[in-house]
Amino acid sequence: QLGVRVLLSPMTTAHLTVLYGGGPDEPFCSLLEVDGLRILLDCGWDERFDTALLEPLKEVAPTVDAVLLSFPDLAHLGALPYARSKLGLHCEVFCSLPVWRMGRVFIEDAVMSLREFGFDLFTVRDIHDAFAMVQPLKYSQEKQFPLKKDGVVTATPYAAGHMIGGTFWCIQRETEMLLYAVDFNHRREQHLNRFTLELDVFSRPTVLITDAYSMAEIHKKRKLLDDALFTSIRRTLSRGGDVLMPVDAAGRVLELLMCLNRFWRNSGLVGEYPIVFLSNTSHLAIEFAKQQVEWMSEGCRNALNTNQRPFDFTRQEVVVINHPKQLESIHVPKLIMATDAVMSGGYSLHVFDRLCNDPNSLVIVTQRGPEGSASYQLSQLPTPPTIKIKVRKMVAMTSEEIQNAQLRAVEELKNAKADPEAGKDQNDADEKDEPDGDANDEKLEAEDTNHQLGKAAGSAMKTEDSSAGPVRKKRRKTKRLKTKFPMFRDYGVEKEFDDYGEIINPEDFAVATPSGSAPYSNPANANGSGGDGANLRGAARGRTASVPYPNQNASLPNPSSAADMDGQFMNPERAQMFGLHTQEQRADSDPNAGRVGKVRGSVTQHKMQWVSEAFSVHCGVLYLDYEGRSDQKAIKNIISRLKPRKVVIIHGSEPNKKHLKKYCEKPHIGATVFIPRNQATVDIMSESGLVPVLLQPRLVNTLKFQTIGESGYNISWVDGQFKAPIAPEMDDNGDSNEKKKSESKLGLKSTASELLPRLDLPPPDSVRGHSAVFLGNRQTKLADLQRSMVEKGIGDAQIFKGTMVCNKGVVNIRKEVRRMKIQGALSEDYFKIREMLYSHYTIL
Repeated sequence: QLGVRVLLSPMTTAHLTVLYGGGPDEPFCSLLEVDGLRILLDCGWDERFDTALLEPLKEVAPTVDAVLLSFPDLAHLGALPYARSKLGLHCEVFCSLPVWRMGRVFIEDAVMSLREFGFDLFTVRDIHDAFAMVQPLKYSQEKQFPLKKDGVVTATPYAAGHMIGGTFWCIQRETEMLLYAVDFNHRREQHLNRFTLELDVFSRPTVLITDAYSMAEIHKKRKLLDDALFTSIRRTLSRGGDVLMPVDAAGRVLELLMCLNRFWRNSGLVGEYPIVFLSNTSHLAIEFAKQQVEWMSEGCRNALNTNQRPFDFTRQEVVVINHPKQLESIHVPKLIMATDAVMSGGYSLHVFDRLCNDPNSLVIVTQRGPEGSASYQLSQLPTPPTIKIKVRKMVAMTSEEIQNAQLRAVEELKNAKADPEAGKDQNDADEKDEPDGDANDEKLEAEDTNHQLGKAAGSAMKTEDSSAGPVRKKRRKTKRLKTKFPMFRDYGVEKEFDDYGEIINPEDFAVATPSGSAPYSNPANANGSGGDGANLRGAARGRTASVPYPNQNASLPNPSSAADMDGQFMNPERAQMFGLHTQEQRADSDPNAGRVGKVRGSVTQHKMQWVSEAFSVHCGVLYLDYEGRSDQKAIKNIISRLKPRKVVIIHGSEPNKKHLKKYCEKPHIGATVFIPRNQATVDIMSESGLVPVLLQPRLVNTLKFQTIGESGYNISWVDGQFKAPIAPEMDDNGDSNEKKKSESKLGLKSTASELLPRLDLPPPDSVRGHSAVFLGNRQTKLADLQRSMVEKGIGDAQIFKGTMVCNKGVVNIRKEVRRMKIQGALSEDYFKIREMLYSHYTIL
């Protein structure tokens, strides 16, 4: 009789490759491979948008099966649109709902800030397509990825603090657990709950992937930090100076807004000094924050039923604007919160350039930023009298550079024509209806070539009116009619209206606001770019202060987009028209702006170039750490409680990494620590030391399996004798004689398992038994035991600080990490309570 053969499954294998992000100032991007499944952990970029940084991602992007995002800032998802449009990343992306929403706000704000520098790495359509791949998840919602072989890999997001929707990921494969936790925050904040780890769920993970960015930091108490912030702001405003606070687009700025608004209300500053939020996407960030209160702290959720709903600011509390010119209409001392946080460009650097020479003004830096940035230099003590940073400038191209750009454009055009795949996106009717046999075809082709050449060269050159943004609507492919006579092509006149009519500029219909009716407004400019009453959308809502700003319609809803769950984002096809500057700004930058689309002006070719610029610092400077990351003490405490078997440190400075490694290798943790460099692969789970064995049928027949709780796992204790495989005899052809006999006798083919070691029944006198092993649900709580005592009528129980006191102290049950401890006097109650406790476990 053949019997039953059981083969133990091999151990999970996992490899981690840090594509980039090993340094303290680099964004995050790592590739995790688990049993053949390739998962990209974050897809970040920095404010420089340097494509050379993404070269490692370019090699692996087409083979990635899934992307897991942690936070909505550029450092964690900034490269997502470029990776999808240029690098072939077409897999599904998973993150929390706030990361999906706020991530678009971050990227759109960065792209709109770089528009005047000819940013063309990706378009609004690319942003739309990239976020259309995203599948938002709730906290603790599992996502399973099937493997090519049997089994699945499960990824589950959990709250990590730091930013709204911030996530750390738990990735499980059978009994192996991997935690990916970076940039987490253990502190409870105004709008976010803290990062918490349930030891019953995450105790002793196989691998912990984390960072050491803040290992050198020791945070002050939050109250002391807030007091220093409020005191410095109030002192500066009272002496007539302005306060600049560089912030991000939709992350840490929410915590600062709530904190400052609370101080303004308690101090009676509302209506006296305005808080100004200056960003390209400031309105969108505030609106999304209102819609995502369920992802915030318990205090914010409770405030929904009160008159002070989170982020529902009045016109007197927060002024939301979208261009620095609108600051001119506010003639009182003010607190300006401008993007971006590290002052690498954008509006914060523009405002700093205006305030840095004013001794009465103050700059409050809340994030250190990368080394060499303006925020990093200002955070140093003592404050340097002059800082030098690299900024973007548009410079005229030389004749040689123009010629090279044209040659590259010609090459690209030739390659596009030579590539048969280049015309896939065109309508088949275009090819069928093309006029042939015409004497004028060569002229038409030459004209079309020149037109396409001009478009191709435009990606490398900048026209004179480029600062006004893209002004021409993309031409649609149309079906050509067959003709029997030569015709000249007519590209037509570009129209300044969309499918629904003329684009309305709210400034043309603004009504002058009487003096004193709107806070901080200038009556002389009520109808201009600075009047508060000019924004029709804000006036209709009657809440958030709105001033007319460029690109006001850049965030209009797109109800037709199936990918946008709430219809809040712009339609990419119409974004170029809605994203234009106002007519007033076009007139300032281009004398021919009024005739754009009708008359083609003279062309002057420019390029973007990084130049070093010095800023004299005569204003006050204050650095306060509001980055929202755990400090050295909190990181050590969390790791000591987790006790991971292996730790991979992927981000931070070299001293910080070594400091964390030394702590993780201490005896009370005993973890194996890896510090991989960029593009280095670490074997974090392997089959080394694992020997698959074959259980003999007679041994299997003696096993008694038990099911553990509701998990469905069947488990049994095995006492066996290990036997090495016997090398089979080979014939002249190299075939096993035993193989031939088994195939002829049973009609079966032998497999590789025939050569595996065997586990057989041990000699009867060698089995001495074993200590009892208690296996149960790790979620068992003292409250469950208390409920069981009441249901079985054993007695009463009270829970005090992790200890359940039964029958007035006769028996005590204390829950510890991975164990339950029962103590008490030997009595009938003791054995009844112990039996009740045993019923919650499977005993082997």
